[in-house]
Amino acid sequence: MRKRQPASHPLSSMRERVPDLQAQDAPAEQRSWPRRGERQGWRESGRERACGQREMSRQVRALSPNPSPASGRGETRLSLAALLLVLTLIPFAANATDAAVITRQGNGKGAAPCMACHGVDGGGMAINGYPRLAGLDAAYLQKQLDDFANGSRANPVMQPNASALSEDERAALAKYYSALPLPAHPAAARPDAGGERLATHGDWSRGLPACTQCHAPGGVGVGANFPPLAGQPAAYIAAQLRAWQQGARHNDPLQLMRHVAQQLTPQEIDAVAGWFAAQPLPAKGSAP
Repeated sequence: MRKRQPASHPLSSMRERVPDLQAQDAPAEQRSWPRRGERQGWRESGRERACGQREMSRQVRALSPNPSPASGRGETRLSLAALLLVLTLIPFAANATDAAVITRQGNGKGAAPCMACHGVDGGGMAINGYPRLAGLDAAYLQKQLDDFANGSRANPVMQPNASALSEDERAALAKYYSALPLPAHPAAARPDAGGERLATHGDWSRGLPACTQCHAPGGVGVGANFPPLAGQPAAYIAAQLRAWQQGARHNDPLQLMRHVAQQLTPQEIDAVAGWFAAQPLPAKGSAP
């Protein structure tokens, strides 16, 4: 007769899955749960995190457009502020400088319409000696307007007009005329050979350099200091050479033009002016 096996204790299988309950009797330093000091540190770190979260919430509310509970009123205030800003900027947009209007109507503050002397297309009026402005360098044009305004360059017509323009208006006009296309240039009479020689070769026996050394071949101009002479009215070029010769004009860099003009005779001034006036205007987009 076989002996009956003793029945397994119901807790025997649990002992394999749960920690030994006798571990509770182990010394404190061998227990798996944290010691008292560690539990205290957990409580302190928990309080710090809670304080940090409350502080962050406070800062977010402070940066909010409406820190009060009534969010609807905050959105309304923000909308009204944006509307007020737009209404404030409208007058500035309406008063923005319009160079095209000034050229046709003046600025209403004493400056006459530019087209009255320089033509609708900025091509000037050769018969009256008014120069072409279309296609000239913007920095050169602004410097001349500024010089007229501050008295560095004298002219009975341009001084009062430039003085009546604001700094922004002078800058806008310079950019406007610089961007205009070059106007059609009528064919001129055959220029004097002596004018061509002086313009292209100069006369070094008198220390006189060629005009094209600074104003580029063909007189198409270089940058802000050496404007185009090609196609400008002969009367205008001659008048400027005489103004430099007599000391009435002195706003050129290093007084270069005064030195050149003082070496020329009246006949040579007319010959050089006639030669440059007969030169064709440069093609659009070309550079010297």
